[in-house]
Amino acid sequence: MQLRPPILSRRFLAVLRGALEASPKRAAVALAALVRGKKLRAWNLLCSAAIDSPRYYDRWVVSGEPAAIARWSAQGAQRACRPGLLVIILAGPDATEAGYKTTQNSVQRAFGEGVPIFSAEELAASPRIADPSLSVDGDDWLFPIRAGDSVSSELGAVLAIAIEGASTADVHYWDEDRLRNGQRCEPWIKPDWDDILFSAQGGLLGAAVVRKSVGLDLSAEPVREMAVCCEAIENRLLQAARLGGAHHIPLILSHISRERSLVRAAPPVEPAKWPAVSIIIPMRDKPELLRACLSGLDLLDYPGCVDLIIVDNGSRDPEALRLLEEVAQQPGNRIISMPGPFNFSRLNNAAVKVAKDGLLCLLNNDIEPLDGSWLTAMVRVAVNREVGAVGALLLYPDRTVQHAGVGIGLGGAAGHIQRGVSLTERRHWHWAFATRQVSAVTAACLVVDRAKYIQVGGLDEAAFAVAFNDVDLCLKLDAAGWKNIYVAEACLIHHESKSRGQDDVPEKAARFQEELRHLQAKWQTTTCLDPHFSPLFSRASEQCVLEL
Repeated sequence: MQLRPPILSRRFLAVLRGALEASPKRAAVALAALVRGKKLRAWNLLCSAAIDSPRYYDRWVVSGEPAAIARWSAQGAQRACRPGLLVIILAGPDATEAGYKTTQNSVQRAFGEGVPIFSAEELAASPRIADPSLSVDGDDWLFPIRAGDSVSSELGAVLAIAIEGASTADVHYWDEDRLRNGQRCEPWIKPDWDDILFSAQGGLLGAAVVRKSVGLDLSAEPVREMAVCCEAIENRLLQAARLGGAHHIPLILSHISRERSLVRAAPPVEPAKWPAVSIIIPMRDKPELLRACLSGLDLLDYPGCVDLIIVDNGSRDPEALRLLEEVAQQPGNRIISMPGPFNFSRLNNAAVKVAKDGLLCLLNNDIEPLDGSWLTAMVRVAVNREVGAVGALLLYPDRTVQHAGVGIGLGGAAGHIQRGVSLTERRHWHWAFATRQVSAVTAACLVVDRAKYIQVGGLDEAAFAVAFNDVDLCLKLDAAGWKNIYVAEACLIHHESKSRGQDDVPEKAARFQEELRHLQAKWQTTTCLDPHFSPLFSRASEQCVLEL
């Protein structure tokens, strides 16, 4: 799979034009990288600059979207028939006649003029209209949508292919954007089904169909209170997706007329008993980093027991050795001496062997906690039996994103989703600042149950001594049936690579290439499509960039 287009191709030139419009300086840096032979990095930089162009999304709608629809439709059977559909338009007292008509017309363009369309009030008054027993067959579908919203003319054909290809799912949902003054903007590109994300953010009403046999039971809701009705239908769609399965169509097929509200997820229920947590910190010298990390740990307000295990990889700095002596004198702290070549996996595995049963918190010495709440937020999630590894929102010192979950396949390997975006960034907001399921998280700050860690074999000391060991661990947990979760409410600073340095000398570069080959061979990262990352985004960029 080619991650970047050929130089001077139409796609390359379109991105270059957007980058020059948005930031000539950043475009020049990208072109300089291209001249130096760093083609993938140059493409990544160009994409990151181009998305700041105000016309980037318009260009994608004109060229990228038709190509995406064609690629997706080619996967399905062209003989698929349009599904039986009953459309419910939620008008409400504040909806205009023009808005209702807009929705009706767009639905008819997508499904034909004969598609049955009712208002929520009509269905509430005559619930037998939506009775599954009145269907011609068992595969009829309900499509609830708010008045004023519209759908793509391609929805009928695309949905027919989706239903035939994923025939057991009770819910089919797709991506959406917003219509403002007739212009499409603010796309919400969604992942495959993620109960955590959609339970907190919604996103099904107006962009999903539900099997008619599941039903929506509008007769039980006060339709005159449209906000209550919409919330009830959204919840019913969520319930249907959980129980009967949800299939994601990765295309923007709904255009919402209202502004979306950004909602923070409610914290999970607190455990009856907070488990013990062993915090493991590998280090070598760099006492200023460890001191800052320990100062941050002093802020912890975790309700359970916490013990600290520091693995010293052969420190020689006198100040570092004095600091380790101070730490060792405090109750509950342990120092493990493990000199020798740096092997991150080996250092952590050694600490896990002596850690108490309960939870582990792998923590880099270049992490600086901002407050005392981060561990509690992560443990609330990690104690759930279906959860594997839990990661945190990590920021660079300039408060841009360093880690918000790892996407598999980015750059042909794995990358940090939305790396480098600002805390104020609202484009593709859900990918960096909402708690959600991910394929992997970084071990710079990772919480996992000790028993699960041991069951999957811990970090691989032989294949992944330094790089990708956390990705491999998370994918092993996923393969064993546990979900990996990124928790946006836990936020810390990461002074990335200040401890071990960059992989920029021949020996380190060779080691990295060997670990990369292991990752690609074991997990097929050059071709795999991460279900928690959209195929609409470029695999060559860690930032969410729609593929032109």
